[in-house]
Amino acid sequence: MKLTSPDGKSSRDLASLGDAKCTFSRDGSQLDCLRSDGSGPGAPLKLFAANLEGKVQRIIGSLGPEFDIAAGYVGGHRLSLSPDGASITYSIEKDTGNLWMIEGLSTIALLK
Repeated sequence: MKLTSPDGKSSRDLASLGDAKCTFSRDGSQLDCLRSDGSGPGAPLKLFAANLEGKVQRIIGSLGPEFDIAAGYVGGHRLSLSPDGASITYSIEKDTGNLWMIEGLSTIALLK
């Protein structure tokens, strides 16, 4: 990840943040980021604040792995700051399924 100045003349490498997904804070002075805590598949996620040099300043909180950022969708890797600056919004992927046992089908006329 790189941080690029608005005029495009300078950039800063933020490799220290690893695979974190980030958005600017309300005042633009820091990055609010989300990433896996690195302890393996299904690991919790850490929400943290980092300065513009990529150094973690503080841990904001932790989320369960079910709130991981949607990886399978184009554009799913974006964090957005809410208009009031108090929340972050992003897409998650949630798969669900159902198993039904239906009895009495032999008594119902099925369409052909």
